[in-house]
Amino acid sequence: SYVLTTNVEELPDEVPEKEVGKVTFIVGEDGIYYFHLRECVEEVCGQARTRRAMRDTAGPAPFKIQRGQQPDAFGGKRFLSFVTTDRTSGIDRYEIRGTVGQADAKWIRGESPYVLADDFLAGAIQVKAIDKAGNERIESIVIEEPGAGDKNFFIFALIVGILIGMGVLLFILRLKKK
Repeated sequence: SYVLTTNVEELPDEVPEKEVGKVTFIVGEDGIYYFHLRECVEEVCGQARTRRAMRDTAGPAPFKIQRGQQPDAFGGKRFLSFVTTDRTSGIDRYEIRGTVGQADAKWIRGESPYVLADDFLAGAIQVKAIDKAGNERIESIVIEEPGAGDKNFFIFALIVGILIGMGVLLFILRLKKK
């Protein structure tokens, strides 16, 4: 006697199934299933034995990669932080790769927090979450060169200053013409 169910406590009855040869179960939804089997000999059934089976076709949940740097953490080095979940099978591992200037960049196993190498100044980084069923989700983050935000602000302020100066100069020239 046997039953396939999502309820670990639901056991098969003590009525032997008719011999039909091959038995096929069609499972539609992702989830954890339990196959319970009782061996029955001459209408007497023994203890049920259980096997766990899983169907997981969905990848891990979307996630964000956060970057950070603190003087008292990881020797002041920059790091990435990330985490996600997988509803059915759970997360097996994370893999990370830098993608700028590396057409054949290889995935390396990593975990969060992930400390960036000293020679990694800027570029895109991908983090791949892989669940226990082998499904994947890849997220990316672009890392700017340290101080690039300050440099960009300086350039922006310089351009704005030049434009304001030109505007004032044009205004003065128009006043002189009148």
